[in-house]
Amino acid sequence: MVKGLYFVYGNINFSKPTGIDKKILAQLNCFQMKGIDIRPEILKRRRGSFWNYDKSYSNVNFIYFRKCTTIDWRFYNFFKCLKRDNPNIVVFMEIPTFPYDEEGFHTIYGKITLLIDHFFRLKISKFIDRIILVAGHTEKELWGIRTICMKNGIQVSDITPRVVNSESDAINISCIARFSAWHGYERLIKGIYKYYTSGGKRNIQVHMVGDGIELENYKNLTERLNLKNHVIFYGALYDEELNDIYNQTDIGCCSLGRYKTNINVVSDLKSREFLAKGIPLICGCIVDALDEIDFKYAIYFSNDNSEIDIKRVIDFYDGLLVDESKEEITGSIRKLAFDLVDVKNTFSRVLEESTNILKKE
Repeated sequence: MVKGLYFVYGNINFSKPTGIDKKILAQLNCFQMKGIDIRPEILKRRRGSFWNYDKSYSNVNFIYFRKCTTIDWRFYNFFKCLKRDNPNIVVFMEIPTFPYDEEGFHTIYGKITLLIDHFFRLKISKFIDRIILVAGHTEKELWGIRTICMKNGIQVSDITPRVVNSESDAINISCIARFSAWHGYERLIKGIYKYYTSGGKRNIQVHMVGDGIELENYKNLTERLNLKNHVIFYGALYDEELNDIYNQTDIGCCSLGRYKTNINVVSDLKSREFLAKGIPLICGCIVDALDEIDFKYAIYFSNDNSEIDIKRVIDFYDGLLVDESKEEITGSIRKLAFDLVDVKNTFSRVLEESTNILKKE
């Protein structure tokens, strides 16, 4: 049997898995089902880097990892040593977001880091066999390396559908994330302010679940606009507490600030979780899994810094309820999720390509 390692940075939280943890575990299961005996290998940060080579890594046939660090000389040297010790080892690198040059490289240190990345990423084609690009890509090659283009997927069956709350008179919108600039939820908060200052009467409740560098900005904006009765902050939630939020949710809010990172098509994991739960979506740009179908359960807004038009959101939501009950909406969306975002379907090209290459080695 083919043996492999799936490199993971820092840890996997098996008891309270993040969205990324769940994705990794789902991909591991797919590899196992395909006959690749792959296990997670936790990379620990030492001397400022995760890329500390150990000769034991070369004792397998296959390596898979998600790029979430800079491609620098430590990265370069790691895979140079790996291929030296096992020239036949097959290495797949997944890039979750591309282009990534606008993500967190705005300081002087960040700009230097990006220059280093630019230099070394053009030198790794001898060591990386395939690059996996996620969300809306069609490139056949990147940095001299053949690509596989895919959509993000999750194990839909592992996620329970929401239990609809039929008693609430509010429209409950949930934002669940580790808040970063590209989530852009200030657009939603400002939209609610504009709705109420323009005479809006419907009860809109926004549930902000998570932590992250933008959390304080969202809290300060909410307080400044006197919206504390409409925007509620919970911090990070897990398990039943998080499920309670999902059960209250009428509409899930995807990223609204991808214009900040020059991204126009997303494959974010949170959109997948909302779909698996059976929840309609607010989207700030194209969601790759929905791009080629007539999906009536999502409303799209322009990919810029304009406020979200809450009146449009209300009309969208009320329109859904004309044809279906909340329970029927949940069932319809969840049924589509199995076809659109289940990892067995979204990861199939990666599995096919990896098994074909490994047969040749």
